[in-house]
Amino acid sequence: MNSQPVLIVRVETSRDISRQGQDAVWFFVLATGALVLILVLLLGGIVERVVLSRLLRLNQMVRHIGESGNLSTRVAVSGQDELADLSQGINETLAALQKSQEALRGSEARYRALFENADDAIFLLRMTCSWNVIPAR
Repeated sequence: MNSQPVLIVRVETSRDISRQGQDAVWFFVLATGALVLILVLLLGGIVERVVLSRLLRLNQMVRHIGESGNLSTRVAVSGQDELADLSQGINETLAALQKSQEALRGSEARYRALFENADDAIFLLRMTCSWNVIPAR
């Protein structure tokens, strides 16, 4: 009376429903984390198998061609994606380079034969105003 409570009741009960709710949330968080981890590992394996291994193989082939200097070697083209387009472009570049080198060798051979078999002296004048005379054979 006098604005004072007459009776104070305190009830203590176990909070099973609250605990079950918290357990369910933790289970959901852990299960989601495990699922995300599994998906990341699977996608990493797929990317490795589909992209990175092919890119590594292409890199090894190009490096081998560069080290050997054999322009008649071609890289393997597999699939119909950007890596296959890149492989095809590398092969076309190698073919053009090989054709250019063969043309250069042919031109050098023709000019060498011209100079070696010339019956007259050949006078060479360079843009630097220097000159040479190649005597007849």
